[in-house]
Amino acid sequence: MKDLGWAWVVAKTAVESQGYTAALRIESWARALEDSKQGLTDALFLAFWTEERLQWYEYTVPIAQIESGLFKLKERKDLAFNGDLKALKPYEIGVCRGCAIADEFDEVDYLNKVTQKNTENGLKMLFVKRLDFVAANRPTAEILLNKLEPAYKGISQKIIFIKPALQVNDLLVGISKKAPDYKKKLRDFNRGMKQLFLDGTYHKIQKQYGFKQ
Repeated sequence: MKDLGWAWVVAKTAVESQGYTAALRIESWARALEDSKQGLTDALFLAFWTEERLQWYEYTVPIAQIESGLFKLKERKDLAFNGDLKALKPYEIGVCRGCAIADEFDEVDYLNKVTQKNTENGLKMLFVKRLDFVAANRPTAEILLNKLEPAYKGISQKIIFIKPALQVNDLLVGISKKAPDYKKKLRDFNRGMKQLFLDGTYHKIQKQYGFKQ
């Protein structure tokens, strides 16, 4: 993974084009939520839209669209998913504390969702066969699988994303309503993103990270 990932390079470039200095604080998702809600950080990076979060954030224009769904061990031929959530009732599904995955999936209460402190921990549990599935957004999980490879040999090949996706989500930045001048920061971020699209920088960054145009 180059730098801190292509999405961060996009966001950082958009922000800095408007005269700001950008820094990314790496925290657990639960901590990132709490810090940004309280205004200890200006924004929540790589958030999905949820109605509940509107009380704390104003959302930027999307950075991208990404799939959220289920990961499983490739060797588990007995596990399949056809889009029917009720078919998942017998299985243990790892979910990151505080993470939004997909509207229907998040709302139903009949699934055996096993809360994990973060997605990385869920993938470790899946690898050692203590979970049947992990629910996560695809790009983040795939980055984490590559990160875990040195310590968990073969994990990036043995754990796979399965279709269909639970949902395709806009990838956003939530500007904290407790951040100083948050409305101006929101406008400036959106202006920076528009500039990246217009001058071709957005697609240049994607190309550097292996995206096909």
